Order: sequence, then C-alpha cells, then structure tokens
Amino acid sequence: MRARHRLGAIAIIGLVLVSACDKKSPTAPSGVDAYLGEWAGSITSSSAGQGTLHVSLDHLDFQLLGTWASTFPDASFNQTGTVSGLLAEDGVSLILMPDANPDCAEGPGIGGQLVMIAQLDDGHLVADYGALDCAASKGHIDLVRR
Repeated sequence: MRARHRLGAIAIIGLVLVSACDKKSPTAPSGVDAYLGEWAGSITSSSAGQGTLHVSLDHLDFQLLGTWASTFPDASFNQTGTVSGLLAEDGVSLILMPDANPDCAEGPGIGGQLVMIAQLDDGHLVADYGALDCAASKGHIDLVRR
C-alpha cells in the first residue's frame, strides 16, 4: 500500500514539474512596458558626429512620454527636450522634440525633431533616425537601460 502512495506522489510531483517547464518566465516585460525607464548610450549624427544620449521614458496608456538630452564634443549641438511615442508593430515610433528650435545660418530652423522607429535588440534600444534640423541630418542611436 505504501508503495502505491509513493508512486502516486512521485507521479504527481513529476506532473507538476513537467507542467511548470512549459510556462514562460515573466522576466522580460512586453508591450509598452519593455521600453519604460532610463536609457543611455551613443548617438551618431551626420552633422554633429558622435555623442551621448540619455532618454527617460514613461507612459500614459499606450503613449510614451519622457525627456531626453544629447551631449556632443561641440557643445553647440547639445540639446534637451521631450519625447513622445507610440507602440508600433515593429518597435516604438519616437519623436524627440528639442526645447528650442535650432538656429540655422539662414535664420531660425524649423522643428529640430529626431524621428525614428526604435526596436529592442538584445537589451539595446536601437534606431536610425532622421532629423528635421538645419542640415536635414540623419543618424543612429544605441541605448541600454540604466
């Protein structure tokens, strides 16, 4: 009789362990939550060169909101501003809006926004962007969560 109870207990433990193996671990956030938080890393600009970028992302429903700051060796390219974005099928669409419009040689610039679709790639938030600035520059960001 005891042998049957042991075999029954072993069978139940085995079923519990097998069913637990089929469940995915909730360690990686998904949806908009995967993009929230503090990010820092590199920004490469066709007009300003290599610099650093800090982005802070929060959300209101499915809209991303936040702030950003870029730093370049030539401080005249340094900027700060706000971020807005939406979850897209292949990442998040982000617009980094500067606090001040760029000063262009021809007069005040329009916008200065950096527009991109950012994706998560092995823990990095990466994107190629286009900028609505004086030089119509383009570039790349590669950020990691801090």
